[in-house]
Amino acid sequence: MKRLLPLIALAVGLISAAPAPDLATRTRAVLAKTSGTIQIPGLRHPVTVLRDRWGVPHIFAETQDDLFLAQGFVAAQDRLWQLEIWRRTGEGRLAEIAGPEAVERDRFARLLRYRGDLAAEYASYAPDAKRILEAFVRGVNAAIAASRDRLPIEFQLAGVRPEPWTPEVCLNRLAAFGMTINSSQEVLRAKLGTDLGWQLADELMPAEPPRPLQAQPRRPRRGRREDPEPPPVDERSAPLPGGRERQQQLGGGRYPVGHRPAAPGE
Repeated sequence: MKRLLPLIALAVGLISAAPAPDLATRTRAVLAKTSGTIQIPGLRHPVTVLRDRWGVPHIFAETQDDLFLAQGFVAAQDRLWQLEIWRRTGEGRLAEIAGPEAVERDRFARLLRYRGDLAAEYASYAPDAKRILEAFVRGVNAAIAASRDRLPIEFQLAGVRPEPWTPEVCLNRLAAFGMTINSSQEVLRAKLGTDLGWQLADELMPAEPPRPLQAQPRRPRRGRREDPEPPPVDERSAPLPGGRERQQQLGGGRYPVGHRPAAPGE
């Protein structure tokens, strides 16, 4: 036994002195699985996810519920840390992990939080908006559960664990607030066009992307005829870029591994 003690001590010393994995190695070790077959609770039919050369996922599902569940799962696979920061930012809980510097931002987010009738809020989007969000959130939560033992490197470095989502998380007012940053410029541009003429307003404050400014339909006033309706917007969709390179099969718990891919649907 006395002869073994120095060898044991040497082995312990060598293990302790072994270099820790570098950041890149640790990061790659916890990357999400993006090929093969994954079993996801809640899917009713197999879903196929094809990733093009840029890693962009294209999802093929047989039902709307499966489509949005898969979208939530894939989004969390690729962006779980971003989703966590987005949720905390919208809920006014960023200071919990970022420190006192984020308190004022959190305060503003809580002032913007929606506190009205949730049923009316969902209905204002679409008749099936709540169902879509519920399916999406189930997918996000499935990805969180699948990664609990191998969290992305950002969570490991920050000492944070992702929290489950609810459909209400998606009703984030702060995200939409960012679209109003240039509202004062838009009002000024409209005032210039009304007072000085649209050609001069276009020279003083050109639009981005460049396009000629013109008078817009105004809200009808009492005793005046309504302005004509604006021309319809030409919405032409461009084809998806890139070839299909990696395939990811998502299956529900009652489907065996290697089930045939679903035919392209929704």
